[in-house]
Amino acid sequence: MFTLDGNNFGDLPWHITSIENLARAQKFWPENPIITGEEFHYPFGIDMFGALFVKLGVPLESLFPITGFVCGLMFLCTLYLWGQGFAVGGFLFSGGFAGYKIFTNGYFNDYQADLAWKNLPLALYITQRGFLYAFPVGLLVFWSWRRRFILKEEGLPFWMEGFFWGSMPLFHVHTFLVLSAVFAYWVLSTKQIKEGLRVFFVAVILAAYEMLRLTDGFKRASILKWKPGWMIQNPNGPYLYFWDAFLFFVQNYGLFFPLTIFSLWAALKFRTKERWDLVIVPAAAIFAVCLFVLFAPWDWDNTKLMAWSYILALPAIWDLALRPMMVWFRLPLVVSLFLSGFVCLFSVYNGQGFQLYQRDVIEAVCNDLSEIPHESRIAIAQVHNHPVLLCGHMVVAGYAGHLWSHGIPGHEIIEDKLNRLMRGDGDWLVLASQVQARYLFWGPEEIRSFPSSTKPWETTKKVLAEGAWGRLYDLGE
Repeated sequence: MFTLDGNNFGDLPWHITSIENLARAQKFWPENPIITGEEFHYPFGIDMFGALFVKLGVPLESLFPITGFVCGLMFLCTLYLWGQGFAVGGFLFSGGFAGYKIFTNGYFNDYQADLAWKNLPLALYITQRGFLYAFPVGLLVFWSWRRRFILKEEGLPFWMEGFFWGSMPLFHVHTFLVLSAVFAYWVLSTKQIKEGLRVFFVAVILAAYEMLRLTDGFKRASILKWKPGWMIQNPNGPYLYFWDAFLFFVQNYGLFFPLTIFSLWAALKFRTKERWDLVIVPAAAIFAVCLFVLFAPWDWDNTKLMAWSYILALPAIWDLALRPMMVWFRLPLVVSLFLSGFVCLFSVYNGQGFQLYQRDVIEAVCNDLSEIPHESRIAIAQVHNHPVLLCGHMVVAGYAGHLWSHGIPGHEIIEDKLNRLMRGDGDWLVLASQVQARYLFWGPEEIRSFPSSTKPWETTKKVLAEGAWGRLYDLGE
């Protein structure tokens, strides 16, 4: 099994793990499959949706492309509803100037990949499966709220807006934060408090429960971090910082950068009947906050918020900056806006892609371990596409990059104990008890990760299952 997009190489195995595990789960709220002693504090809504189909017998090889196609079609429809063709093109072909390198070598490549602002479909939409729900539903809510609060027209029923808003944390927390911030700005700016409260009271019941569970009672709020400049590098010292920032915006965002500045100025100056100032101002404010505050451990994850600023601003950019131009000038400008993103997006078809796993190995492991109780933890090497994970079993500790990016506290302690256990240290049985490892998997990944292990379980513990993939040992209660 391959994925064409390299950005998806690490993320897709995690979603396979999540879906397969939720399909096996016995209770709700579920436990976290990749770390001992933790509940799920990751927005798993789209994976739970997929797990329903897995329980009905739909294979993942069919589920992923069908879900992607249907949700992608809904997203394109809501993009068109929000900002017509320019919004569709602006998302698909997002980028800056990097893609112009094709004129130097004639080769399609993802030239934005090494920059902070990447092509959104490749770097964000394909990898962040929560956006399959968050983008179309979020855009539908924004469209309805704009009609309700700004244009004074009819939108969705208020209870539907509240339900979509309130359900968002289970699918994508960053989108929930953006929806909440823009809702507050629009309600207060238009002074429609009474109308806004109707929507709020429907949403708050769902959202409060979900946020409490996802943040472990808001104990995870420490993920917020002050970092002025975001990913802007400053190699030339403090006196040239503004020049570095200017180059950063030009290189990353290309012509979108000056067009957005002009649109913001025009929206505030002219305040047309469409009131684009009420749309582009909160979009710019959210973007500005992301330049100073991190909302996730990885700096780049702020793009999950910035993407919404970009999408919200697209119809204003078209209406205020591009539509008034003469066609003979507007057409080449739009082509130049979209060229870099098109080059990056088309580059995904170069080559065979990146191998996720071998199907015969996964099928053998899943079959041989099918009788393992769901709640039992298995000690494995911390590899992102490990067969045990892809079968949906609970492990002591999964891939370290996933644990860190999910903001799981104290995972280093469990990882250290797991490593000592797998090396066969003298107190390995005590360590196994401390990390709740009922079983130990020993296969090719473990041999590579722990080549000097003494493997004391080989002579003291029962082999529960074995095959070409390796052995599973029962460590006992």
